[in-house]
Amino acid sequence: MTEANFAKHAASFDAAAELYEKARPSYPVPAVDWVLPGNPAEVLDLGAGTGKFTRLFADRVARVVAVDPSERMLEQLSLTVPTAETIVASAESIPLPDESVDAVVCAQAWHWVDATAAASELARVLRPGGTVGLLWNSRDHRVDWVARMAEIINEASPDDILEHPPELPGPFTAMEFLELDWQHDLTRAELRALVASRSHFIVQTRPEQQRVLDALDAMLDAHPQTAGLEQIPVPYRTLCFRSTLGSSAA
Repeated sequence: MTEANFAKHAASFDAAAELYEKARPSYPVPAVDWVLPGNPAEVLDLGAGTGKFTRLFADRVARVVAVDPSERMLEQLSLTVPTAETIVASAESIPLPDESVDAVVCAQAWHWVDATAAASELARVLRPGGTVGLLWNSRDHRVDWVARMAEIINEASPDDILEHPPELPGPFTAMEFLELDWQHDLTRAELRALVASRSHFIVQTRPEQQRVLDALDAMLDAHPQTAGLEQIPVPYRTLCFRSTLGSSAA
């Protein structure tokens, strides 16, 4: 993807904030427990979006700071997590003081950032010994109908993340990894909305979007794993990565 197309895809979420909030799934609770060990008091949610992950831990910490470049996404977040502080900013320039948070989480967003610049900012805003948790919800392409859908909607495989896992340089420890497999049941309409919330779909023309949805419907009607189902069980793999900031970061 070219730099211009990458920026176009990233910016597309601003126009689809309400759809994103409605269509995207949550995360398994064990993922929250794993990426936020030790009961941190102050947590930065980077690329927080509409707060799909934020709401799962907001009640267990003293302070949540939600940062996202999309103001409309953060407006949606404030509706469900009114206690969170929201800041329109990027991961490469976080407007927080040095050593001001105990943990940073980034769910479904690290692939949008400049990892080197963002890692430097995380090392700055984290307190020594603080943790970073990076997560991705990915549909399980090992299931045949999901693999067929991925071809239709041009969706990358979770194996791409595993083949090129995130790394945090410098003062951070080597990444730990956890995978959680789970299932999210959706109606046909909800699955179509999920597809429509993806950046690759949003930036397409109306005729292109309709062709994608028509192809999806045809596949779901014909595939033996989905044909005739009112509720479609969508298998997910949540990929979790965790690292700790060393005491010598400063």
